[in-house]
Amino acid sequence: MAVGYGVMVMMVVGGGYRGVEDGGATVDSNSSLPAAKSKKSAPSKDVIGTIVSMGDLIPFGLNKLRRIVMIEDPEGDRLECCFFDAMADMFVSFASNRENARHVVLIVQLAKVKYWKENVSVSPAINGTKIFINVDLSEVRSFKTSYQKRNGFDESTLKIEILSPTKTIVTPKTFFKGASRKNVGDIRDSFNEVTCVVYAKIHKIQKEFGWCYPACKQCSRIAKESEYSDLSASAGYAKKSWRCDRHGMLKSVTHRYKVIVRVINHTGSASLILFDNMIQRLLDIPCVKLKEQYDGVDDDDFPTELDILLSM
Repeated sequence: MAVGYGVMVMMVVGGGYRGVEDGGATVDSNSSLPAAKSKKSAPSKDVIGTIVSMGDLIPFGLNKLRRIVMIEDPEGDRLECCFFDAMADMFVSFASNRENARHVVLIVQLAKVKYWKENVSVSPAINGTKIFINVDLSEVRSFKTSYQKRNGFDESTLKIEILSPTKTIVTPKTFFKGASRKNVGDIRDSFNEVTCVVYAKIHKIQKEFGWCYPACKQCSRIAKESEYSDLSASAGYAKKSWRCDRHGMLKSVTHRYKVIVRVINHTGSASLILFDNMIQRLLDIPCVKLKEQYDGVDDDDFPTELDILLSM
């Protein structure tokens, strides 16, 4: 498929989709990247932007693929987009001809906005997400015209860069900053909260404590299932709800890693908790994706992907 041609991809699960007539897309009036990144915005947004960089297909889990795409608006605001499997594969023709791709515009309808600390990203929502890549639509033409109004803009200079994940270089000085070194045996004798560095081998994973927990999407705190649920008369069943200590009642939650391991060295043994950011760095698999993969599996079945911790 030639790069110059438009690609329209639709993923519809469950409910219908909006704003599409005769193959066209109607973009939400608040589809600007700053509006999409605002925490005051709806959890699902329409976004439009120029593709400025794109990562390679990354395998994860069992026969799964994902790809990171960075888009930009005429003001220079950028937003990270993450696509999976079939959607991730639809960028292949553009990734293979980055130098000559020129001005490629991406529209994502009903994108799911995710917040993690200071970072904001979007990915397909469960119901009705659609993506349009360089399709000949009035919204795309209008968006490209806004670029042409910039001083010194030259479309022929546009190309899609290779997106490389930002790597933080950790030196011994930064790693040990503000922390004291302790042996495993010293931990058991500590009664006050302290930041410390422990060198030990993971002896076993304490699987009886599980591997993840339901979490608030905004702050990642544990979300406890509410005793009071909304009864849907039409569906004939009670809808689940959760409560976060910081954000109150929640209609939906995400999942975060929490794994308890037993570490050992010549001074003794101790139990340590590894949280989401630690596990995700080691596995390179988001907890929510692993949870989806094991959905419906007996809770006693521990993901084999986590066995990699025993080699640490």
